[in-house]
Amino acid sequence: MLETLGKDLRFALRMMGKGRAVTAVAVLSLALGLGGVTALFSLIDAVMLRRLPVREPHRLVVFGLMGGPNDSRFSYPLYDRARRRGQTLSQLIAFTRDTRLMVRAADAGSGAGAHHAGQPAERATGQLVSGNYFSGLGVGAAAGRTLTPDDDRVPGGHPVAVLSYGCWQRRFGSDSAAVGRSVTINGFPFTIVGVAPRGFFGVQVGSSPDFFLPIMMQKDIRYRGNASTNADVDVDKPWVLEPHISWLNLVGRLAPGVEAPRARAEFEVLFHQLSSDFFGAEPDKDPLQEALRTRLTAAPADRGISRLRGEHGQHLLILMCGAVLVLLIACANIANLLLARAAGRRKEIAIRLSIGAARGRLVRQLLTESLLLAGAGAACGLLLAFWGRRLLLELAAIGPGALSLDAGLNLRMLGFAAAACVATVLLFGLVPALQATRVELGSTLKEGGRAVHGGGASERSRLPLGKALVIVQVGLSLLLLIGAGLFMRSIENLERLSTGFSRENLLLVRINPRLLGMTDPQLTGLYQRLLERVTALPGVRSASLSLYPPLSGSRRTSSVQVAGYLPRRNEEQEVQEMTVTPGYFATVGMRLAEGREIGPQDRTGAAKVAVVNETMARHYFPGRSAVGRRFGFGKRTDEIEIVGVVRDAKLNSLRGETPMTVFRPVAQAIDALEDLEVRTAADPGTLAGQLRVLIQQVEPNLPIDKIGTAEEQVGRSISGELAVARLTSLFGTLALVLAAIGLYGVMSYGVARRTNEIGLRMALGAQRGTVLGLVFREAMWLTAAGIVVGLAFALAAAPLAKSLLFGLTAGDPPTLGLATCVLLVIAALTGLLPAQRAASVNPMIALRSE
Repeated sequence: MLETLGKDLRFALRMMGKGRAVTAVAVLSLALGLGGVTALFSLIDAVMLRRLPVREPHRLVVFGLMGGPNDSRFSYPLYDRARRRGQTLSQLIAFTRDTRLMVRAADAGSGAGAHHAGQPAERATGQLVSGNYFSGLGVGAAAGRTLTPDDDRVPGGHPVAVLSYGCWQRRFGSDSAAVGRSVTINGFPFTIVGVAPRGFFGVQVGSSPDFFLPIMMQKDIRYRGNASTNADVDVDKPWVLEPHISWLNLVGRLAPGVEAPRARAEFEVLFHQLSSDFFGAEPDKDPLQEALRTRLTAAPADRGISRLRGEHGQHLLILMCGAVLVLLIACANIANLLLARAAGRRKEIAIRLSIGAARGRLVRQLLTESLLLAGAGAACGLLLAFWGRRLLLELAAIGPGALSLDAGLNLRMLGFAAAACVATVLLFGLVPALQATRVELGSTLKEGGRAVHGGGASERSRLPLGKALVIVQVGLSLLLLIGAGLFMRSIENLERLSTGFSRENLLLVRINPRLLGMTDPQLTGLYQRLLERVTALPGVRSASLSLYPPLSGSRRTSSVQVAGYLPRRNEEQEVQEMTVTPGYFATVGMRLAEGREIGPQDRTGAAKVAVVNETMARHYFPGRSAVGRRFGFGKRTDEIEIVGVVRDAKLNSLRGETPMTVFRPVAQAIDALEDLEVRTAADPGTLAGQLRVLIQQVEPNLPIDKIGTAEEQVGRSISGELAVARLTSLFGTLALVLAAIGLYGVMSYGVARRTNEIGLRMALGAQRGTVLGLVFREAMWLTAAGIVVGLAFALAAAPLAKSLLFGLTAGDPPTLGLATCVLLVIAALTGLLPAQRAASVNPMIALRSE
């Protein structure tokens, strides 16, 4: 068997060397198809398929509230009691989402927390985790030790940190002496006690924290992110003591023999019991009743917690379908090449069969050649995938936040590439091999050379398969072109959509004053100094500060009560809350509908005021003016007066409805404002450098996270859709090229087979135009059939892409028409070349041709 296999391989290599053009086209086509599919699979694997690198991940469950287990949060007192009282879990861990940190490395020769004079702080990310986080996940340390329950018992008692492996490499050069060193995180000294293992990123897929810190250090690092509350609380006090602040994600490890439903039922009972304890002494029973009505979930967490699956799973599915279609088109090209080559070897195969070769033996020989082609294509495809996966990760930086994924080569990816290679051989190598060995020995051996070109009945029987493959290629190409056109038009519609604010000449600077640890008066002074200096810059028309930048994805919601409004049954009176400085609306370009803007007179101690958007005014005051009406947060109904109504603006997302929004003056609701808006007279990009220097002069320790224009912010907000549009356009173009190659190959092969026939026609008086039209019509017939197939494919696939489109339907006539015209033009140019060759045949040479 090995000797026979060796002979087959040597013969296959000789045949590949003999037909270098066929080999090059086949390998390149497969490399492009397999490379695209494998690169996308690596991304899908990292987001949706890969299990967490922890011990027994199948026993992990994530707890949440009904309707959103991946985004549900719980209070620390609830976690603490559930961890101690639960019987169905061997471990219950808690953690936060990534938070921004400012880190200064301490001087090795100084005390804890000391750092080099003038050394700037570096940005980093971190997670607050429970003391049993690493032991609960079954993860050890690459160096030093991990956090322990003793590190997480007393608020502020154990300022220790565990580095991620990547942070250890980047910041400390993998130096083992990093363990035991001190760093200053958000102004507080921490001691590094260990390094997490390579590849460990926690439980959240797509995150990449640099530091893991004890939950008990929440107040010391000024963590205030991703939280909700159902009571009036002092957020300056440690959250770990507050049962009314929900801010922790909980993941449990099932005890041996326990299933997820039993753990969910137990946790739900504990949740209701603890809610009764926490709210029992409250005079207002509504939060208690709401908690008792809440139902909990326990979802599998073996693949981690990921918002990417829900938000962008459909994007990845669409892209994977596009890559698979390109691979199918490439494979159809290979099948046509193999069919053409097999037709040229009919005489050889007939002789082999006549002298006793078994048909199975010949099929195996031909499959060996196909396998070598597929193997070479797969090897080149893996190289393309290894290079292209980084490009895909950049394109997949979907959403306003950063995305960190390990989509490198691994055994699963190699296995997928191997399986795709074998499937390619079986699907598109087996049929040509079977057809090539199905010959009539007598007639084939008698026909001689003309059989190849003149063609008998058996030869003509091969023609429909090649044409059918071309029709499918054209149809799949049209499908990808239509998809690319629809996504590109959706992007155009989103970009042209009125945002409700002026994007031109608007610069957005993302800052983080919360990390400074300033008091409320100090923050107020900082805002005043900052705005005074910025507005004094040449070229600046106005400046303002707000809680969040537009289209950033960040939001804060609060419940309100409106004087005189009777809520409907089970109505959630939630509004989005924005804190701004005077001049905000003029700076961002939002127009007033009635009343006035927030001004300098709305200071601390003055009557509380707010501006609301049109959506809120219509909801609570239909047919009436909202100016002068009153509302309040929580249970109060008259603490705030509405002094103005502003036009609706897309501050959260370009898609969807505009939420009810309340704008409050920062002097009456002190907060850490994270966005500086600057309206410029000319190109805002020219002021970015000056702004960075000026901000550091006003407050050297103020972190600057990002500087960019409002136009760039709009682009980032639709980056997911843009990635799909770009990649489908790339796949569509590639599919069109491959389909054109396939059409050209089939028509050229047909012209070569019909050389004698064409020469005879011309010898009998057929004009050059008649012969050209004969071949050209056949190419257009194949194209027309492919267009019909492609339109049918597009209609069948319409539901898959419906939710990703904006401002048009999947059957958009201009898009369908443009894609069809592009395909017709390319097909016409492709079919014209073989037609011209046929019309240029010399009749005398053709009649003598073998």
